[in-house]
Parts: sequence; C-alpha cells; structure tokens
Amino acid sequence: MTRFRLYLASLFALIAAVAATHPTSAQTRVPMDATGEWLVVPVVADDDTLRFILDTGAMRSVVGERAARRLQLQPTRTLSVEGASGAAVVRGTTLRTFEFAGRTVRNLDVLILGDDIITPANAPGHGPYDGVLGADILARFDILISAPAGELIVFPAGTGAQLAAADLAQPIRFEGRGSFVFHDVDVGGTVLAAILDSGARHLVLNGRAREVPGLRLSTDSVRRASPGVGTDEATIRAGTLRSLAIGTTVFRDLPIHLADLRIFATLRLSDRPAALIGMPALRSCPVLVSWHERTVRYCRQPGASADARAATARSEPVMPQR
Repeated sequence: MTRFRLYLASLFALIAAVAATHPTSAQTRVPMDATGEWLVVPVVADDDTLRFILDTGAMRSVVGERAARRLQLQPTRTLSVEGASGAAVVRGTTLRTFEFAGRTVRNLDVLILGDDIITPANAPGHGPYDGVLGADILARFDILISAPAGELIVFPAGTGAQLAAADLAQPIRFEGRGSFVFHDVDVGGTVLAAILDSGARHLVLNGRAREVPGLRLSTDSVRRASPGVGTDEATIRAGTLRSLAIGTTVFRDLPIHLADLRIFATLRLSDRPAALIGMPALRSCPVLVSWHERTVRYCRQPGASADARAATARSEPVMPQR
C-alpha cells in the first residue's frame, strides 16, 4: 500500500510538471474577425451562433433588435443608461444561456439596441452585427486581444500574464472605476487620461486635447454626429497624431477624431485632456487585459495592421484560415 501511495504521488507530480511545461491547455483561442471596423467574435446565445462586437468599453452585453427577433426574445424591463452620446432609455431582456470561449453563463441580463446603433449606416460593407460582448462577460477572464493575428485568446482570471506567449511590455495598472480600463498615455509630454475601448472605431481625443503636440487636424472634416447610445450630437473633426506613448509602447501617425463626446463628461474626464483608445491602435498591437489583476499590457512594438495582413494574404495563393 505504501508503495502504491508513493507511485500515485510520483504520478501526480509528473502530471503537474507536464502541465506546467504545457500551459496552453488553459487557453481558449477564439477566432476574431479584425478586417472591418470592429473586432468581431462568435458567441452562442440560446443555442444560436451569433457575431458580437468585442467591446471593453461596454459595461453590459447587448443584443441587436434583429437578433432578438431571431431568438424570439421579449423585452422584460426598461433601463436608463449612459452611452457615448448621452442618456437613453433602453429595453432589457434575459438570455437563458450564453456561451463564450467554452464557458456557459445562465440567465444573462442584456440590453436590446437598434441595429443602426450597433452598426451605424456610415460603416458600409460590414454587419449588421448581432450584438456587443461587454465587460460583464469579458471581466470574468484575462483576454489577449490580438487583431494582427485575427484571434482572441482567453485565459482563466489572473493567469494571462503567466500564460500569454505574445511579446508584451510591462504591465500598467488601471484605475478601479468599475470595469472601465483607465490608464494614462503620453503625447509629446502631455499626459492624457485614456480608456481602452475595443468597441471604438477611432482613436478619439476630447476638446481639452486639442493643443497636444503632434496633432494635425483636417480643415474640411468637420461634421455633426451622434455616435453610440444616446441622442446628443457632437462636432467631430478628423486628423492624425504623430505619436502616442503608452508606457514604453509608442504608436506613430495614428488617425484620430477630435470630439467632446458625452462619455467624457459622464466619466468625469471633460476637464482634462482625455482619449478613447480604439481600433487604430489595436489593429497593430496585441493587448492583454486582466480585470482580476487590474493590469493591461500592450505589445512592445506595434507592427503591421490586420488590414495590411489581410491584403497580403489576399495577394498570395494560399488557402484562407477561415
């Protein structure tokens, strides 16, 4: 019996050692479409496969009206919310089951939004998408958003830093304002408060950031729009930013929008230079987010964008990955 116990102990030790040298078994790789203006991942809601926009800036997950009809969902309540364009009253419902990255959540409360809000008409050729995957789901994990590779890698909470294989910079602590990923960035010596918002099609600076070094605004790009949830309109100007530093990671020549979106005031950022870090940065730089550790790690060096990689793939005689 003693020998048998010693054998079992040795066997368990061997299994643990093998698991330690092969940590990828704890990872779930989710295919992610990064060729459009959003990052889009598959989910399963009430046994139906849908395409959701990956949105670290959304506190609640969302189902579009078309998908809600497809799933035969009925609104069960109304809620007051604050979106990028101000306050709004929206409808809510409950999904019996919601599956993402191999995990199942039961009785998930979600919002129902119009398809034109989830996928605006000024984004032709993409969508409409079925919904938005928000931090109510994402914050249960560590996630590596790798748009250049076209995948989202999901880790158990608190393990991403040990298991991620990407070449990442040192972790940056983010502030504890709910599930928002707040951290500072540097533009030519000017510090901006920033929110990592993977659901933002643009890098957006507020009006207080108008004078940051290296910002060049187009003279013929002024327009009025109401982006996202809410009805408030904002004046939007397009331009470029020569450089943006996040820790030791430096982005060059990023396209930007300058706009005093309502979300800046809601998050008490309207009195200082601030930014939403969206797709222009994520296209070329994998980012690891751990809500459990309250840290975010950007790539060491931004590389080719997902669009550039897709264009290269289309020009070569190879079979598509999916």
